Amino acid sequence: MSRRIGRLSSICIGAALAIAFISPSANGQSHTLRVSTVIAESDPLFEGYQLFADAVEKRTDGDMAVEVFPNAQLGQDEDLMEQALLGANVAFNTDAGRLGQRVPEVGIVLAPYVFETPQQALKLYESDLYKGWMKQLEDDHGLTVLALNYYVGARHFLTKEPFTKPADPLEGSHTRRAGLAGNDQSARRYARRVAVD
Repeated sequence: MSRRIGRLSSICIGAALAIAFISPSANGQSHTLRVSTVIAESDPLFEGYQLFADAVEKRTDGDMAVEVFPNAQLGQDEDLMEQALLGANVAFNTDAGRLGQRVPEVGIVLAPYVFETPQQALKLYESDLYKGWMKQLEDDHGLTVLALNYYVGARHFLTKEPFTKPADPLEGSHTRRAGLAGNDQSARRYARRVAVD
């Protein structure tokens, strides 16, 4: 298995839009869904959110509007998850790590080297096993996942010094991590892990 493939972003960053409640709209549509993301408007993924908003409005014949809030305007992921669970009109972008705090099996897709290709990850996402985990998220925790299956590139380390073996530049350094799998895997023996807030 190639080290370059590392953790696939479809696994690490897969967007899980969780919807708790959709409110009536004041702008003519019957409902408005507020979608929050921490990404900036300059990020290519933001365009995907805009396409999502347009597609929802088109497929509902204008009955539902989607407002996209970039740059964490509505709050950070964990705060938005709590807001959604309390009934707020928000959908939010998160990853399998945060969802794995509620259904631990979901977090495994963040572990490094689980899949060699995005197609292997997609095969899991389409399986009955994975669908069962999503049903558990919905039934036990009130979260509905719309998508956790896109690929935006392999995960990697950017360092000041090159390295040829895992411990070289990571010794004594800090690495970002989100979720349970990131806590137990990756550079755990070499670097101090810092939670992403």
